Amino acid sequence: MVTLQETLDALNTRYAVKKFDATKTLSEEQISFLEEALRLTPSSFGFEPWKFVFITDHKVKQKLFEFSPKNSQVIDAPLLIVLCAKDYVGSQDVRDLVERTSKIRQIEVEKLSGFKKGLRNYIWARNLNAWFLGIPEFIFGTKVFRQWETKQVYVALGNLVSVCAHHKIDTAPMEGFNQSAYKIILGDKIEGYRPVALCAVGYHADNDKFASMAKVRRTQEDVIVRM
Repeated sequence: MVTLQETLDALNTRYAVKKFDATKTLSEEQISFLEEALRLTPSSFGFEPWKFVFITDHKVKQKLFEFSPKNSQVIDAPLLIVLCAKDYVGSQDVRDLVERTSKIRQIEVEKLSGFKKGLRNYIWARNLNAWFLGIPEFIFGTKVFRQWETKQVYVALGNLVSVCAHHKIDTAPMEGFNQSAYKIILGDKIEGYRPVALCAVGYHADNDKFASMAKVRRTQEDVIVRM
């Protein structure tokens, strides 16, 4: 059994890798494990408004690298994961979730009417709010109705980083890339979704000076409140 201290040790040594060792690869077993770990990420109401693109093809990474300023991790890491948020969550997603719940848990759809109503009410309330507030938000370059889906993706990113740390796999979570260009390059693979974050996965290079640096964090007294 993994001890509490072992988990803390893994999190304490985790850092955002600046240089990956391009000669070290991940096994198919490791990649499949990470795919499943991401699939099991919790999401609000269970909507799972995301898609995760696993890229090991060097040619594809090379194309993406051109739109990833100063992020050499994109091309040096053996695996690049592009985390994408769904463009829109609506009535069809509610129906799909209810049917999936019915099938997996073997519950008649009729008995999930309360669940379905709650989901529809949430979606309608959220979208109405977005429509009313969307005009001023659009002026500043963002849209309210996209924020919720994007936040869900960051839950998945946090899960991925923690799981990797626990298994001594290095990561480099990233933003700062041309999302529109990524969407064009990935094409129909992410139809209906948009790239919002990246995570390079592999093993750090021996000359990555950040690997040996002490972790800088505020004290528990600063960030934890007990009541």
